[in-house]
Amino acid sequence: MKIENLHPRICDITSKGMSEGFVMDDIYIENEKDLVTKLREGIPYFNADINIGMSEYNGEDALGGGLIPKTISDENLKEFSYDNEYHYWTEWYDEEEMIEQGYAYDDDGNEYQLENNKWVKIEKPTHRVWAEVTTTCYVDVVAKTKEEALEIADSLDGGDFYTDDSGTWNLTYADEL
Repeated sequence: MKIENLHPRICDITSKGMSEGFVMDDIYIENEKDLVTKLREGIPYFNADINIGMSEYNGEDALGGGLIPKTISDENLKEFSYDNEYHYWTEWYDEEEMIEQGYAYDDDGNEYQLENNKWVKIEKPTHRVWAEVTTTCYVDVVAKTKEEALEIADSLDGGDFYTDDSGTWNLTYADEL
């Protein structure tokens, strides 16, 4: 059975099919740029998990306690992560594995299932998910009293307000498109 342009794995970052790439925990990553991004997100985890000096990676004992500085170069971060087995590179070209698992992915990340010795694309409908969003905004108002400030703010256009990072959202329902 010919398996053309199908891959046994899918990248958890780009959602593209992959036959080779990085593995970090149970995350599959197809390229170095996305690996470095995930490694940088993991620096607090690494710092909590390690108790070694970084002299072999950046020429000095990082912050004196084996902590990885946020300024570590991408190359040194990848070297540190690989040497400490936080990630590795591998290849998956085993056609028998794809046949055994019964599914595969094309270059664009579309999933295929093996049915009667043929690869059939699994169609997945698109859904629109609705959410109620509450954000926290503020505006700086010059006023003599709190009451006057609230009055002035109430008369302003919403575009005058700044949105901060706080707020919540609640999913309400989903519709198939």
